[in-house]
Amino acid sequence: MMLASNRQLDIEGTGRPRIMNQSLYESYQAMARGTTVNSVTLLATDYLNHFNEAVMLLEIVPDMPDMLDDVKDWQPKSYADHFRDSQFKLRDLAIEAYEVSPPEYRKPFDAVIAKLNRMIADAIDSVGVSICGTNEEQLRDTRRQYNRCVAY
Repeated sequence: MMLASNRQLDIEGTGRPRIMNQSLYESYQAMARGTTVNSVTLLATDYLNHFNEAVMLLEIVPDMPDMLDDVKDWQPKSYADHFRDSQFKLRDLAIEAYEVSPPEYRKPFDAVIAKLNRMIADAIDSVGVSICGTNEEQLRDTRRQYNRCVAY
């Protein structure tokens, strides 16, 4: 597979971007069919496992405060870095297809990822403050609020 670039072009001043290389997009669609890489968006939901890890750690801390260091060790990770570091069978396809993903899918996806990164960082800070102050009810409340946001 070759690493593709996602070049965009404004179509006749409409403000709507499109992929300049439609055949490249179609090639990645064909490679993605029947896999866990979505053949329309060219995004793989496996990336969300990185956030699930943080959620699970945050959920454990109220009952096991000694896990706080593990929670604090969690760091945001780019889509490509997540797959490079994973044992995901289709990691090369996932990384390359992400670069070809149409902007109408990739931009909102990237915006949600940025929001999740901020939310998790805030939750980690809140959990740390709650643990240090040994305020278990505040800690559980932080966990409930975070879980509601993630469920949304």
